[in-house]
Amino acid sequence: MDVVFSLNSDSLARVDGFNRTFLKTCWKIVVEDLHNAAKEFLQGVTLPKAVTRPLVCLIPNTKNLFSFGDFRPISLWIFTNKVPTKVLAKRLGGLLRKIILEELSGFASGRIISDNILIAWGLVESIDNKVRGGNLVIKLDMTKALDRVSWPFLYKILSKFGLTAEFISLISNYIENNWLSILFNGSPTGFFKSSRGVRQGDPLSPSLFIIVAETFVRGLRNQFQTGRIGYYAASRSSIPITHLMQMMLSFSLEGIKSP
Repeated sequence: MDVVFSLNSDSLARVDGFNRTFLKTCWKIVVEDLHNAAKEFLQGVTLPKAVTRPLVCLIPNTKNLFSFGDFRPISLWIFTNKVPTKVLAKRLGGLLRKIILEELSGFASGRIISDNILIAWGLVESIDNKVRGGNLVIKLDMTKALDRVSWPFLYKILSKFGLTAEFISLISNYIENNWLSILFNGSPTGFFKSSRGVRQGDPLSPSLFIIVAETFVRGLRNQFQTGRIGYYAASRSSIPITHLMQMMLSFSLEGIKSP
């Protein structure tokens, strides 16, 4: 009940239009079916295609459309599909607060995104300050990053962070059961499956992406700790800044060493 009522009231269930408001109004009628579906999912039963299939709507980004890159895909999910994955996301939430480093404050629940924005603004303002070696700021464009997550890599990382094989199996059973259908002129056109990535618009996807990004952040931090890359030198009194996982990565030119 808590999971269902915590989801967005206006989150539509694809073409049928049944959202959380409908489920809340008819709760006594649908509660048993929802409970049984969530229970079967947590026991490892594969959800049917009718539930897991999103409809992908292509929204034009420009007036002149020449390729798929000119469209922004939006996934339209059936509302009941979000219930079991919201359960998994809540269970992962406690782990994320323990393992996520401060550089990911723009992603993790309970952290303040404005912290990284203000720090990044200060770094840009101070980049021309006279410091030994000079400073360099690199902005990493993570376009469509959710679509490029490797599943085997994700499972290995989850295992390294101490998640049980049973829990990882629930995640793999869900994200690999990934059927999609494109909306063409308002009508769905067949099915196809993806071979990587996490699902756009799904409650579980942000948590999985954060865990993948965390490995990147830790890899960078290791480079700084071993002296292969130096810190951003803003001033003598400033805290050492290495990278911000929200807007940009930054480090000092002086500390860069050849492999």
